[in-house]
Amino acid sequence: MEATLSEIADIVGGRIIGDLKMVICGAASFDDAKACDITFAGDAGFLKKIEETGAGAVIVPLDFSKSSKNLIQVNNPKVAFTKVLNLFYPPSVPVSGISPSASIGNGFKCGRDVSIAPNAVVGDNVVFGDRVTIYPCS
Repeated sequence: MEATLSEIADIVGGRIIGDLKMVICGAASFDDAKACDITFAGDAGFLKKIEETGAGAVIVPLDFSKSSKNLIQVNNPKVAFTKVLNLFYPPSVPVSGISPSASIGNGFKCGRDVSIAPNAVVGDNVVFGDRVTIYPCS
């Protein structure tokens, strides 16, 4: 997955300072980000050391602009970064159905689009509503 800063700014409702066409290939933490990653600096502590991140772009509050980094200014950097994480690492969607290796108790009832993973255990007389996902114990 790749996206330009311009595309990311559209998704998070932000303003860009820097290279609109820069290609971002992932999202990472402030300390672990690399040149093709985007990260966020949402508080004064991170904003003070923004030049230390290896990220190619940083999501920052609207009132911050003092950096040589490519920036996306937004109202809430944490919320914006969550949207970026969902863009690059979308949550997996479980397959509906009950695995044959799941252990299902007597009197079990469930709604629509229920997903029960392999080796999961559901007790007697349990009722699930719609779109419930049960993972196995680990």
